[in-house]
Amino acid sequence: EEHMLPAITGILARNGLHLNDVDRLAFHPGGTKVVTALERAFSLDQGTLVEERTVLADYGNMSAPTALFVLERIIADGLPKRTLLTAMGPGFTASSVSLLNAA
Repeated sequence: EEHMLPAITGILARNGLHLNDVDRLAFHPGGTKVVTALERAFSLDQGTLVEERTVLADYGNMSAPTALFVLERIIADGLPKRTLLTAMGPGFTASSVSLLNAA
């Protein structure tokens, strides 16, 4: 929770972006406590990460590829203009990809 916001803002900054440029944060839901911590870290209302919670409830944590199941649900709901998809790995590693919907 303490390190995720600075990590993501750093990743965005290296690409000339700010958190305000992102319409939807999409995360690898490592567990219920992780999703709650992410909502707190990014000052999101509890329950904002509904797709993450749904995927977690339906499949559990399938490691970093779980983020792709979240992305699939977000696409089905209508991909926002800019989505930042983030996966977490062992220890504290985070990878992100910025998705731009040009439609």
